[in-house]
Amino acid sequence: MSEQHNNAPGLNFARLGNTGLILAIMGVAVTILSYTVSKETFLSSYVFSYMFWVSLTLGCLGLVTLHHTVRGSWGLATLRLFEAGGGPRMLITFLLLFAPIALGINEVYHHWTHPDPADLILAHKQGYLNVPFFLARTVLYFLVWIGFSAYFKRSTRQDDNSPDPRLGAKRSSWGAGGIIAFVITMTFAITDWVMSLDPHWFSTIYGFLFVIYSSLAALSLATFIITRYKNVEPYKSVVTPALQRDLGNLLFMFTMLWGYMTVSQFLIIWSGNLPEFTSYFANRQGGFWNLLGAFNVFFAFFLPWTALLSPRAKRDTNKLMWLAVLIFVMRIPDWYWIIIPFFRDHFAWTDVTCFLSLGAFWFWTFGKEASQSNLLPAHDQRLVETKKQSEAAHVHA
Repeated sequence: MSEQHNNAPGLNFARLGNTGLILAIMGVAVTILSYTVSKETFLSSYVFSYMFWVSLTLGCLGLVTLHHTVRGSWGLATLRLFEAGGGPRMLITFLLLFAPIALGINEVYHHWTHPDPADLILAHKQGYLNVPFFLARTVLYFLVWIGFSAYFKRSTRQDDNSPDPRLGAKRSSWGAGGIIAFVITMTFAITDWVMSLDPHWFSTIYGFLFVIYSSLAALSLATFIITRYKNVEPYKSVVTPALQRDLGNLLFMFTMLWGYMTVSQFLIIWSGNLPEFTSYFANRQGGFWNLLGAFNVFFAFFLPWTALLSPRAKRDTNKLMWLAVLIFVMRIPDWYWIIIPFFRDHFAWTDVTCFLSLGAFWFWTFGKEASQSNLLPAHDQRLVETKKQSEAAHVHA
């Protein structure tokens, strides 16, 4: 397999990485300017942007772990994309990009960094919600994620160069434990980073809900890339109706889980009708937030879920591609609806600049990683064999 497949015309990840670097440098300048204008507004925008892009990274890592656990053929076409998006280099990048939040922790998490002495709830949580322990946990989460991602990446590269069935079996065993570790660390990370923005409120479904958020974003991006470049090598050699059906079914499943868990959280809190829980939704009612919520419900759930019910939408490459684009793009207003009401009730121009700046960093790292290896793993040729069998059957028919 050519080492230049990932640099084929129309699929140049190296160029994507270089473009991302240029935009990232420009983004840093704009970010510094926005910080000097309003520190509080900048930090809220940064938290929103960071959570979107780090969740995409973690979604990639989670799907790498899932692939090695179940060893499904669907994951072979997406594996290198997920390794680039959730690999050690990307995770180290976002550990470093956590610095503005760490430096602004007294402003971002002011509810519990400067608690009211008379607040018994915060007094009870001080053993967990304190700055040194918070930062130590963040570093620990990233070390766990970096460790798993580095192991999987090193193992698959080793298997490519010197095929050994034992390596795949070992990855599967590590993947089973990795799934458990990923869900646990993801739950604690989201509890720390997002739920503690309002330390009086909590939801027991929050952690797993964000596992679904992250996986849906990563899968939709990978599906877009594969379907967009279906006629470009190396995907031209492996994309079949069966693969498109598998990817479409996974998108359908994650979309359905997202809708189910989001509604479940709302119904449980609504039926309980307790002030400490209902505050979350009370802060997201009225005017702009109601419109954004309704927009999310229709375009993030009903439209893609209904469309993916149809087998035709999965067989049609263009329809599947645009559904993947819709699902990915709708993660942006969804995260906006979650994060920004913790801080303010209005839009700010720094929301756009911070989002684009961190996005440039993400695609810079993603492009560099994806351009350094074959986009299809050499240790497992099931997709290539399936393509050949399909073509042979078509000729004989």
